[in-house]
Amino acid sequence: MEIRSTGVARDWSWTRCYLAGDPETRDAILVDPSTTNESERSGVEAMVSGWRVGIIVLTHGHLDHISDARYWRDRLGARLAGHPADLPMFENPALNASAFFGKPISTGPLDIDLVDGGTLRSGSLECTVIHLPGHSPGSVGLLFPGHLFSGDTLFKGSVGVVSLPGIGDLWGASMETEIDSIRRKIFALPPSTVVHPGHGPDTTVGEEMRSNPFAAVL
Repeated sequence: MEIRSTGVARDWSWTRCYLAGDPETRDAILVDPSTTNESERSGVEAMVSGWRVGIIVLTHGHLDHISDARYWRDRLGARLAGHPADLPMFENPALNASAFFGKPISTGPLDIDLVDGGTLRSGSLECTVIHLPGHSPGSVGLLFPGHLFSGDTLFKGSVGVVSLPGIGDLWGASMETEIDSIRRKIFALPPSTVVHPGHGPDTTVGEEMRSNPFAAVL
């Protein structure tokens, strides 16, 4: 498997957009293509060039991860996937926080409802969906062999917030639930598993088990 990433959504926060692909067949899955302008679109365009993107996954429903979902679904002819527990945020700008910034966003309907433990396939490429509620009700991770795309649930040395200055509590968020998701589901993975978060640098499950100030268990 080949993994590529680029930074997008700088207007709100530096969000990582990922492509996971099978280098032999060129089948790929695109994760959180939340571009906000033509410069960022060109960066994602370069990343997906030469790949057959069959599915776009939204790890959760906050504005800095869904902002250009409609554009990329139409541009790539891909199916849009997310967890139905976040459907209110995918559809409602007041819940996904985009209305607060004066740029209302709605993804429109999902093509694929992700389920915990389900297998997601795009051509020859496949991964396992892990439901990780807490940062949002429908936050998910995508597990490939040796690699986890964690969305905003787990970061290097941190975890996803449940409130924001000026906005207040995030819809459906719970720190207690988020820590439980991390400890029960992410920390059950092999310590060598590389974690690719929605923001910031990569880390590993083992490193966060030892040193994460919010969730460490060792």
